[in-house]
Amino acid sequence: MDKKHIAVVSILTEDRGAHAEQINQILSGHSHLVVARLGVNLEPRCVEKCSGLVTVIAEATLEELRELTEKLDDFPEVTSKTIIMTE
Repeated sequence: MDKKHIAVVSILTEDRGAHAEQINQILSGHSHLVVARLGVNLEPRCVEKCSGLVTVIAEATLEELRELTEKLDDFPEVTSKTIIMTE
């Protein structure tokens, strides 16, 4: 069995209105990995094409984390970064 790691996955979108549904679908499809999730509206007064940040704490293998971030990064204007917290 592959070792599971605790990781922080940060997801930045330049247009949360356009990408929220796709991001939510990907995260729902990987919900078995998600320990905690926080969504932040980076521009509270923004009405159109607003940035957003989602931070996910995950417990997953390196392969599962790679798969998750690749799916997220497939969308234009969406960037994800992962920090592995445990060895």
